[in-house]
Amino acid sequence: MNFTISELPWGDDVNLLVLTDVHSWIAGHERHEAKMNVDYGDVLSFVQRLHRFVDEQKEKDKKENGIGDLYLVMNGDFMDGTGLSTRPPKYLTPLLMEMPFDVINLGNHELYDNQTVDYIVDKFIPHWDGRYLTSNTISNRNLKPLGDRYCILKGKKSTVLTFGFLFNFEGHSKNTIVETVQDAVRQSWFLQALSEETYDSILVMAHMHVTDPLVQVILDAIRHHTNCSVAVITGHTHIRAYEVLDDNSVSFEAGRFLDTIGFLSWNKNGDPPEPSTISSSSAETRFSHIFLDTNREVLENIIHHTTNSTDSLPTMDGIVLTDEIHTTQAELGLLDVVGCSPHVYSLRAAMAESLSLWRLYTYSILPKQLLQMPLQVFVQGTNALRYDLMNGKILIDDVIAVCPFNDTIYQIAESVSGKQLLEALNISLPSTSTKAPLDPNDILPPGSQLPVWSVATTSAALLDLEAHYQVLTPRFHVEYLKHRIANVTGLPEMDEIPVSKHKKNHNKVHTTTDLIKDYISANWPCQPQTSIWDVIDPPPPPTAPPIENGRPKKQEKPIVVSIFIILILVGLLAYRTRRKQYFDYESIPESKSTSEVYRSMNQML
Repeated sequence: MNFTISELPWGDDVNLLVLTDVHSWIAGHERHEAKMNVDYGDVLSFVQRLHRFVDEQKEKDKKENGIGDLYLVMNGDFMDGTGLSTRPPKYLTPLLMEMPFDVINLGNHELYDNQTVDYIVDKFIPHWDGRYLTSNTISNRNLKPLGDRYCILKGKKSTVLTFGFLFNFEGHSKNTIVETVQDAVRQSWFLQALSEETYDSILVMAHMHVTDPLVQVILDAIRHHTNCSVAVITGHTHIRAYEVLDDNSVSFEAGRFLDTIGFLSWNKNGDPPEPSTISSSSAETRFSHIFLDTNREVLENIIHHTTNSTDSLPTMDGIVLTDEIHTTQAELGLLDVVGCSPHVYSLRAAMAESLSLWRLYTYSILPKQLLQMPLQVFVQGTNALRYDLMNGKILIDDVIAVCPFNDTIYQIAESVSGKQLLEALNISLPSTSTKAPLDPNDILPPGSQLPVWSVATTSAALLDLEAHYQVLTPRFHVEYLKHRIANVTGLPEMDEIPVSKHKKNHNKVHTTTDLIKDYISANWPCQPQTSIWDVIDPPPPPTAPPIENGRPKKQEKPIVVSIFIILILVGLLAYRTRRKQYFDYESIPESKSTSEVYRSMNQML
């Protein structure tokens, strides 16, 4: 983490603060990853202080040759990541509506569920007054875009034509249609926007990889009409990346899960160059960028350097939003303790490694919590788990962060041989394989540490190629795997059956997130904290007093030691009850919330 960053590369015309793929991590990561301690309240404070600086500079600079306009954009995928994201997202969206986004783009995770789409269209999109963009996503009911096709960002020094595209996503809900990007850029609305609107540069919000071929499709369509500056804000792949596309355009992707705030600026002064072969020289002069770690010290350093002041980061609005986030977490039970993990289990570690999360899930959790019969097999794609399982106290929200989808588990086939299952999963047997049982998780794609599919059985994941299995899978894979198994076996697809937790109570079914929660609760209990000495080191055991003239020597009262211990206890008490303005995850105050106090202050002022 770079704590030395103190300066933003301000542009004379356009400056963007970029968030993408936050996936509801608006409370940040501070509990387990102290250096990544920014939440959306901190982001709001940061944006407000920068906006105040920009406004003050413009007042000083009447000739308009100083700092440019500042915009805050969010490039989709605010759903699916923590317990704040529910279906529909009725607890998350009110918190997002406290943020001063100038533009929001649509991500694929907003489109998986009919109910979520309906809620976003009815309750969330209208709030943004034409600035929630869905350039190539329309309703299946009225064939109109869910949001707006494009918008114009109008500042004091810039007029930016802005689009919002999603990659050619096929896994969307039934009440939506995602038009291909290739078709969308040939439609009349796109051509008219480019030819009839007034603008001096173009911003393309594109929920796709930084060098996705579709980025070039969009840029080529734009270049048929204008050679002006084009900034493409990309996402979806959860990386930090920057690419020069041509002499006057770049592509910029800014991380995931609120681990990054991106900053991109550009100047529009002068005649744009004619299209030519890709060259970075002109683009490097016109565009600047930086990636900011989401750490309060980093953001505060920037505020101090930018504004030449000693102001702290938080604003009152930011403090209120932080409080609202934590209050919502508490009300949803996300801060309830499940158990205590003995280690950090890594999502990306190979299954052969002892602290691999997928090894824990495949070889321990699934056999213990789900697979009850000798010839059952559970199949799940290895994109299903999303975050490391941290060590120490594990809350409900930590479990959801690991497995946010909470898919119901279904039986989709009754009798499929091990060999047929591998064929359905497109897993090729090694040339040296025999008829002996094997572990499919050892068969890896080239260059990968993890298999495409996690295959779990009751026999340490060993699959007998000749034996016939009952096949279980989460909801997300049901249709695909039913179709694949039917093609391989030649048998008709069976109706999927939810897998019940109890034979006599079919209302309680197994879900993927609950499997992990129940395992932690049953196997990793926290040690009870019984006294203050569980927090600090205990005092040394008493020793026998020295002997003088055959009798115990009279001891002076250890006044200094007593005072020292009292001071420690008082300090600990103060620390636990007052942690700056930020939330204590171990206890929820029952007094007035910060937001109530703030409203009272506003009435008195």
